[in-house]
Amino acid sequence: IKEQTEARLCEMRKELESLQLEVKQFQDKLRLCEEEKREIVLEQKKRRVRDISLVEERVKKMSESYEGKLNVAADKCKHAEERAQEAEAILLQLEQNLMKRD
Repeated sequence: IKEQTEARLCEMRKELESLQLEVKQFQDKLRLCEEEKREIVLEQKKRRVRDISLVEERVKKMSESYEGKLNVAADKCKHAEERAQEAEAILLQLEQNLMKRD
């Protein structure tokens, strides 16, 4: 019985060693998967940052473009106001000239 028990114990030790090795292999695979996951997440974050930067650059260019267009429109408006004032002055002068005639 002792020999059988020792033989069984030896088999169980070998099985335990085999299982321990398998567990270690799974832990190694898990560690590799975690590292790969971190790399993927990091790459996604970098990509988002690049995407955000591109959007910010486009918005900046659009803003500058609209700002330029707004300045042009403001200049045209200013000139139109000046012409309107000149026209009012001419109209007033004409009215005064007509009143002097009468």
